[in-house]
Amino acid sequence: LVMPEGSTDDIIDTAAHEVAHRFIGEALPGVPVWLNEGFATYLETVSVEQDAVKFGIRPIAVASLAAANQVMPFRELVSARHEDFHRASVSRSYAGAWVVVHWLLNGEGGALNGRFIKLAMALRGTERDPTASLKAFAAVFPDVPLEGIDARIAAHAYKVMGSGAQAVLQRPFKRQERPAPRVEPADPEVVKTVCQRLMEQPGIGKMATGPQPGKGAVVGG
Repeated sequence: LVMPEGSTDDIIDTAAHEVAHRFIGEALPGVPVWLNEGFATYLETVSVEQDAVKFGIRPIAVASLAAANQVMPFRELVSARHEDFHRASVSRSYAGAWVVVHWLLNGEGGALNGRFIKLAMALRGTERDPTASLKAFAAVFPDVPLEGIDARIAAHAYKVMGSGAQAVLQRPFKRQERPAPRVEPADPEVVKTVCQRLMEQPGIGKMATGPQPGKGAVVGG
């Protein structure tokens, strides 16, 4: 993982987010962008403690936006194509996606949690169909009407942020001894090669270049 200079504070969350995308891509290939990004943002704050793993710890930036209702409305969010999701205000999109996933997994006293995986499985391979999410949601959650759903999600976000309640999911965990990860200066030649290869990809050359050779960090195991 190559990060711009001065970004080491975000290294753990960013690495967790990108690893989550790999997991989602393998387990749930082709899911809509809202689920892909929302679930990855949900998983990036995973906390591994001595004997438990905690999921659903709020990422302050997006959770604050969600609590202030500065999110993409549910219908718009789950119908957004990849380009629309990223063309809109990124913070608004990511906050909306995160709070929907958090609501499904952690909200309503756990009443929706058991059907999350059923929804996710139904959405595999539907990333190019903007109607798929609403149809799947109606089938999996027939008891949750779309009318008023934004108010329910907003109430959950306010509860998570306003009350200070984390509402996390906790699972038992047995720690295995592993070497500590290391953070070290990036090899300038490696960074240069990576940047050159990225610039050769279609569409990438028109975007801003990434970290310059000699500026960045590499996380290794």
